[in-house]
Amino acid sequence: MPPQIRICSPSVEPRQTTTRRRLIWNSSLFLLFLSGLSGSASNQPLQAKNESAIRKQLVGYADARTNGSGERQASFYAEDGDEWELFADQKTIGRGAIANLLNLPPDPDRRFRLEILDIISLTSDSALVDAHWFRETSPKPKGRVQYYMVKKHGQWLIQSARINPYPPRNR
Repeated sequence: MPPQIRICSPSVEPRQTTTRRRLIWNSSLFLLFLSGLSGSASNQPLQAKNESAIRKQLVGYADARTNGSGERQASFYAEDGDEWELFADQKTIGRGAIANLLNLPPDPDRRFRLEILDIISLTSDSALVDAHWFRETSPKPKGRVQYYMVKKHGQWLIQSARINPYPPRNR
């Protein structure tokens, strides 16, 4: 029997190893999906008005996430949009299901924000957004998210989201 190959150092707990593998796997699958969906990314830079509209949408989404309203958060998704969180065993599809998933009880201390790292134009009506996400007042990001955004009826909406928390750091 050939020896097993470890992705991480021996000091990493098995749970962290699994988490890292899933993080890498989910991100890789999402990027493969996008590359097959739209061919290669456009060499054209995203028009300033489109980039601005995408950023505005995601600021609104982060505000809705802070407030906890599942219905308001889901309004930033396409009707047939989906979300797949790292620890979920399946993706959530459709605005109604996303609203149920994202609905949170009121919490005056909840804070959610996004730091957009890159917006990649795929076509004139689609883009990939790569961002860090933060909770509460932490100066360090809690994870990374990729949003596949599409322009439908003149509005940029989240078609697909892949949310990946960063694994806990080893000490």
